[in-house]
Amino acid sequence: MNVGITINGDPKYIFDDLEFCRQNGIKTVQLILGNGNPSLLFNDQMYGELQEFEYIFHTPFWFSFFSLKMKPKMKNYLLFLEKCWLPENGKPLKCVSHVGAYKHKMANVTRMRFALVSALSTFNPMMTSSNIELCLENTAGSMSSFSPETSDLDWISQKRIPWLGFCFDTEHAYAAGEDVNRLNYWNADIIHLNGIPPYVLRGGHLDRHSWTPLRKSKEVKFINKVIEYAEDKPLVLERYDHDVVLDDIEFLKNKCRISKNP
Repeated sequence: MNVGITINGDPKYIFDDLEFCRQNGIKTVQLILGNGNPSLLFNDQMYGELQEFEYIFHTPFWFSFFSLKMKPKMKNYLLFLEKCWLPENGKPLKCVSHVGAYKHKMANVTRMRFALVSALSTFNPMMTSSNIELCLENTAGSMSSFSPETSDLDWISQKRIPWLGFCFDTEHAYAAGEDVNRLNYWNADIIHLNGIPPYVLRGGHLDRHSWTPLRKSKEVKFINKVIEYAEDKPLVLERYDHDVVLDDIEFLKNKCRISKNP
């Protein structure tokens, strides 16, 4: 089981977080890098210490593939990752990205899907020669617009875009109102394993990654099923609180022991 945690990419915090990972045997980290301003991101010491880990980047939360203004910013962000952050071991750098909301007066699921394929095609010239795997993440959805759910990303995956991967988020799927017991989430390259707090309603489109431990999550059977199918894919915990992280890791270790010794 490959369990990772999310850490703040700010140099003020990252070194303490990496030391916490070392002390607790955590080998995978996902970095959140603020607003994506490249001048604030690179740090030689940070880069050196990250080589001890399998590391994943998460793009800034404001990004949308459906916004013409955002595409140049996203391309600059990916170029910066390519220039400065590729792992020394030569493996592709995984970069998780939210997709954004499709807002159009004639919006429907089909139009949204084709708009996303069109947006992705504009990245093809730079990404085909890149060593970055861009992983699209399912969303919690919205009451007023269309956002890609797991079924939409499954449809996109049939296009066989070589540099494109996928990330499945447990809380996003539940909040989007998806049938969490019938999802092909095990086809994702990365899993964001988030507990579902009591105030997140199925289909309520509320996305709040709280400090709710996995063992106290709603829909714990769903969480257990995701764990069962994850195999060696990164299971990334998205809570910053170290006590909750340690509780979740112990919960996952117990699940692993039970599965090996039924």
